[in-house]
Amino acid sequence: MRCHRCGHENISSFRFCEVCLAPLRNDSGPIARSDRPVDVIGQFFADADLLEQGSADTSRGTVTPQGFDLPWKAPSESSLLLFAREREARQVADHALEALRGRRLAAITVQGEAGSGRSTVLGAVRDRAVAELAGARVLAVTAQGCVRAYALLERLLRLRFDIGDFLAGTIAGERFERTVEALYADPAGAEIARTCGPMLGFQFWNDHDIDFLDRAEQAQRAHEALHGLLHKVLADPPTLILVDEAGEADPESLEAIAKLLAQAPELPVAVVFATDRRGAVRHTWLAERPILDLAPLPPTTVRDLARRALDGVQGVGDGHLDALVDLGSGRPGRVLAAIEALHKRGAIALQEGTWRLDDAIWRRELPAHDLLAARGGRLDGLDDFQMAVATAAAVFGAHFWAGGVVALLRGEAADHDRKGARTVDELGRDKLPDRVGRAVQFLVDRGVVAAEPQALLPTENPHRFVDEADCASLLELLEPAQRQRYSQQAAVWLQMVSTERTGDLAEILAPLWLLAGDRVHAAHLYLRAGSRALDEYRNATARALLDKARDLAPQHLAHVHAEAALGLGRLYEIDGQWAQAEALYRDALELAWKLRARIRGARALQHLGRMFRTQGKAVAAIDHLAPALRLYEAAQDLKGLASACDDIGRAYWTVGRLDPAQQFLKRAAQYREKMGDRAGQAFTLCSLGIVLLSKGRLEQALTYLDRAVELQRSRNNLGGLTEALNALGVCHITAGHHELAVGVMQEALGLAQRVGNRRWVALLQNNLGEVLGLLGRADEGEALLYQAVEGAGKLADNALLSDAARNLAVAARGRGDTDRAIKWARRSVAAAGASDMVRTRAFAHKTLAEILGDAGDDPAALDAWDKAAEWFSKAGEVRELEACLQAHAAYLMRLGRSEPAAELLRRVERLESGAAT
Repeated sequence: MRCHRCGHENISSFRFCEVCLAPLRNDSGPIARSDRPVDVIGQFFADADLLEQGSADTSRGTVTPQGFDLPWKAPSESSLLLFAREREARQVADHALEALRGRRLAAITVQGEAGSGRSTVLGAVRDRAVAELAGARVLAVTAQGCVRAYALLERLLRLRFDIGDFLAGTIAGERFERTVEALYADPAGAEIARTCGPMLGFQFWNDHDIDFLDRAEQAQRAHEALHGLLHKVLADPPTLILVDEAGEADPESLEAIAKLLAQAPELPVAVVFATDRRGAVRHTWLAERPILDLAPLPPTTVRDLARRALDGVQGVGDGHLDALVDLGSGRPGRVLAAIEALHKRGAIALQEGTWRLDDAIWRRELPAHDLLAARGGRLDGLDDFQMAVATAAAVFGAHFWAGGVVALLRGEAADHDRKGARTVDELGRDKLPDRVGRAVQFLVDRGVVAAEPQALLPTENPHRFVDEADCASLLELLEPAQRQRYSQQAAVWLQMVSTERTGDLAEILAPLWLLAGDRVHAAHLYLRAGSRALDEYRNATARALLDKARDLAPQHLAHVHAEAALGLGRLYEIDGQWAQAEALYRDALELAWKLRARIRGARALQHLGRMFRTQGKAVAAIDHLAPALRLYEAAQDLKGLASACDDIGRAYWTVGRLDPAQQFLKRAAQYREKMGDRAGQAFTLCSLGIVLLSKGRLEQALTYLDRAVELQRSRNNLGGLTEALNALGVCHITAGHHELAVGVMQEALGLAQRVGNRRWVALLQNNLGEVLGLLGRADEGEALLYQAVEGAGKLADNALLSDAARNLAVAARGRGDTDRAIKWARRSVAAAGASDMVRTRAFAHKTLAEILGDAGDDPAALDAWDKAAEWFSKAGEVRELEACLQAHAAYLMRLGRSEPAAELLRRVERLESGAAT
């Protein structure tokens, strides 16, 4: 399309000119359309507001007040938390709506700790704004996780324009990526440009010359463009912005908002920030706004709230209400969370149609230290002073406020000389106030810091000790010049975090060490944080953290490079990019050999073997898993031995060698039992269930798989749960329980999509499509099967491609389309031939035999029946072999060949009696 401004003939589907970035128009006038997510930007530059004034579009984004499972309360009843904070919600709403009606700019901060009802207040303000200001726009966003520069503004702008991920690759895309790099003064800005770039970049090019070389001037103009864009998009209509967890916002976004508030008071915008005390201290600008403190509620109000929450439960007395008042400490959310937890633990139960309170269970569970552990953070339950110390330990130091626990508990040093090192245990005996010692012990008990004897702290010669007042005035103790030194002190304290207990702090610690100037330790922490993010299936975050670890680590830190390569390889494997994953695994293997690190080498070999097994390349898998097993044996690594035995057992199952497979899996189970590894036991039980299913021992397989699912659910392991549910679904199909199989596999498919594992998604689409076909839901089943074929083709997974093609052949046969059925069946056989999975070849030939028999091609059908029986025998699939032989015999009887048919039936009898064939 030709550009009306510069005359350039554009060849891409981009909605802007590739040279001058002018919006493209067609002959009739409206902006040209394409299916790219960035298309909506053009409407902005055409002066068309994306948010229409209809009721469906005035509110975007969500505020999700904490919900509580109190089944005896009617869902239609109003929020109990809102009842407790109704006055505060009305004050905030009046302040914000008055500013919007007067078309002036206003900002207010709502401050409250966890359980105080911050999100409930925001939700009430949003609902009232939508109800009373029909022409206003409401944008609700959370700042949680806004770590990189301008992340909060990016979320707001993407919400404002309803923009998905931007797809780069055009000439214009490359240009605004370079410009946004200048805004962030870092090459990482190119990544941000793919989302925030369209808004910042296009505004910049429309208003400024792009051909200058001074980066300082370019960055300055980019900042001006950002400010101009914010002013333009918020000028009309009146806009209410709700920012939850504002204390977690990036400083750059808050600085831009502060600049807007100072320079454009005429804008019809009201901003409501919700934060806790630590956020207000971290960002002092939030505390400088008009602030509404969600102070602890008086005991009478908390008691009334508890009474309302327990209305409908019999057996509630004054003593129960008093206990809840004491536990709540003035926070309504804590009271409701405690009632919910007590209900989950059986203290409140439904008996004969009536909800009753069991006083014995109540008295036993209410004092439990972990009653509120599932609700809120790890530090839930601290008193005020303990919370102040914990906040300094896990937040202030970690978020660059640099005071840290050492400076906080020990005081600032009188001089810089160290007089030795002390352990955590010695802190409590070193003239510290008893309450400080108790706070430290509480943090140790809750896993915030580790108490290993070898963990040493830097010690100064303190001239004083601190108390609650120092906690409240921590910032006054910190001068900018002291920040780096105190950052290092805080980081040294916080580095004693145990990976198993509080590895989540590593993501906070890493930038702290980088600020302190220690790139090596920062690289280690980025590696730990990336590994944790990978285990939690936060794949994009894991990739960024692991890449950061590799960038920071010098060449001599080969172990960091090796571990990061393994993690990145796993990410590529999840995404089905086998070549990239293999290259990274082999890089890790090479580094392990250079280090002479047996366990790291074994892990690299095991990752390679597991990847080959997943692809159906059993021979290559065992070639890599066997040396990994020997290395684990040499290093006496029981966990590695168990894991390698699991993988070897699954590899032997792939080629139909069921007895060796079962032996290796039993060996893995023995190692797991010896270590008490419940998470590993779930994987081993799942593998044993699959092998037993292939052996025809259906009831035992079902028992093992049910137990595996139960263990994976208890540990919330999404990847393991997906695999166990898929195997359980296959077991239900074999047993003829098709409805049960559908429910199980639908849950597994949802989990696989959530995890982002493309192979598991395709596999479950295939299995679910197969069982839906058996239930007569052919259209739904075929739609899933075509998606499975597409996914298997992209992954180059021949075994999965064969199985999906076979199921499509069965579906075509059911519709009477013989030609199409033969085509898909032959495709299935061809794909199975390229795979090492013997059972896949057997099923493919069986289906081909059945379809060729229907078509009257007797010689080809008999040949396919013979090959199917041969492959089933090699695969050790006893039940399937019996069914195959019986079907083959019936086909021979139909052809009048009774003697061969009788011989096949005698073979079936020998199989049923357990005789060797």
